[in-house]
Amino acid sequence: MNMTSIGRGFGMGDYVISAPRFYGEVEEPNDDIYWRFETINGAWLKEGVVSLGLGIGYESYAGSKLGESPASNGSFGQLPLFLDVRLHPGNAPVTVFAMVQAGYSFGINPFELPAVVVTSELVIPAQSVELNGVQLAPGLGLLFRLSDDVAFHLSCLYDYHRFNYELIGISSVGGYIPETYAVQYGAVRIASGFVF
Repeated sequence: MNMTSIGRGFGMGDYVISAPRFYGEVEEPNDDIYWRFETINGAWLKEGVVSLGLGIGYESYAGSKLGESPASNGSFGQLPLFLDVRLHPGNAPVTVFAMVQAGYSFGINPFELPAVVVTSELVIPAQSVELNGVQLAPGLGLLFRLSDDVAFHLSCLYDYHRFNYELIGISSVGGYIPETYAVQYGAVRIASGFVF
């Protein structure tokens, strides 16, 4: 079977950005809104009850606080690859289902961060950044069976993201100082599409 859907994500809470060597941990309000397109190919492990699939998607962020700079305007994209498991507790024309998606997301169009003076001894030059890391999204949905082979689904998920990227700092005494950043944030995603 195939499940194809489009979703809209709405940022919740704060971005938590950790960079122990450069400045520790900071929190920025997360009001990002993003689009997500995905397609999942899978099979019923038990017909009409449990499905298992492999999915690929595209997430488009515009105006994100993560990538705010004169060069990028805060826009970037992600390519999530994930496992999708759904539990349908019945075979009625309209059923509630539980689902979870878990996988890894790759940055596919980086944003540009401007140069930052951390201290008089440390400068972080302007650099391109790609976010790579894990995604986990549990959720609930409704499945509307339109025929024996086609159904419409509507779902609400909580998207948890934990991404990493590396920046290079330049020390005033000479030499490069690499630092791996960790970014954590959550969002609520509303999605709809079809099952074939």
